[in-house]
Amino acid sequence: MSTGTIAGPRAVSWHGWRDAIVALVITATIVFAGEAFGAAVIEAMQRLLPDLNAMYPRVAGPAIVAAYQITLLWFIAGWWFGPERHQALGFFGMPVTWWVWPAAIIGLYIVKAIVSIAVLFVVHGGGAIAGATPIPQPSGDLSPFGALMRSPAWPLMLLGGIIAAVVEELLYRGYLSRTLEASRLGFWVGATVASVVWAALHVYYPLPMQVVLVVMGLALSWLRARTGSILPGMAWHIANNTIALVALRLLA
Repeated sequence: MSTGTIAGPRAVSWHGWRDAIVALVITATIVFAGEAFGAAVIEAMQRLLPDLNAMYPRVAGPAIVAAYQITLLWFIAGWWFGPERHQALGFFGMPVTWWVWPAAIIGLYIVKAIVSIAVLFVVHGGGAIAGATPIPQPSGDLSPFGALMRSPAWPLMLLGGIIAAVVEELLYRGYLSRTLEASRLGFWVGATVASVVWAALHVYYPLPMQVVLVVMGLALSWLRARTGSILPGMAWHIANNTIALVALRLLA
């Protein structure tokens, strides 16, 4: 199985701990810089446009953060890898035939369903799960999705979910996981570390849901390594976010 290692002038140096540590530092920088930038923009919008519905900057926040993170990641990749940055971010690999796309999306949903049922089974002590209390949904300041989806700004929320899916696949599967896998950590340890870091980003999720995210991160890394491209996994991530947000809109 291919591990999706990068072809290009920098690839030969991807064998030590240095590259793994640099990748973790760059990822943390992009995440925290994006959050700080988004918070500053939202605060500026609220000050400059005091009559603006407060919901709009709040809903636009995820899209603003993600767009900034994509831009920052693109420039860092260009500085670090030069013209090979599209390869460094995992855009291209082996030719992906048409059937891989629906198979990847369906397969990842099957994995998510199985893992979610297994986690729910464990949460309820191995008892019957029929009629059991569902896994708690996200809570906290970042999770009032119902109110956001009922607002007239819900298309912005949908846009934010799509852009967030793109930037997360670029950053966590396209860059971080690939780098860690190519270091001395190897595929499974490297992909697991990247998946844990990705799950930790969703701090407002309860622990059972973060466990599901870790497993899904591993599945997405495996798919990228198997196909040599982040695009099939990105398609699933976009579909997953879109379906979830539209469902929240319909149920709100």
